[in-house]
Amino acid sequence: MPRILLLFLNAVAFGFLIYSLIRIYQVDVSGTTKTIKLIGGIVLLLLPVAMLANIIKPTPVYMFIYPLAIGAFVYLVRLRS
Repeated sequence: MPRILLLFLNAVAFGFLIYSLIRIYQVDVSGTTKTIKLIGGIVLLLLPVAMLANIIKPTPVYMFIYPLAIGAFVYLVRLRS
C-alpha cells in the first residue's frame, strides 16, 4: 500500500511539474528567475525517475522531503517577481 501511494504521489507531481514547466517556459520573461524555476522543476522531475530506476531508495526521508520540495516549487512558481 505505501508503494502504491508513493507511485500515485509521484505520478501527480510528475504531471503537475510538466504542466508548470511548460507554462513557465511559455509565459515567463527571460531572466534568472525563469532559469531557477526551470532548473528546480527539472530536478524535481528527475527524482521520481531516479527512484523508479532504483538509483534513490524510497525512504521515509524521501517521502517527507519530496512533498516539501514540491510545495517550495509551487510557491516559487506563484511568486511574481
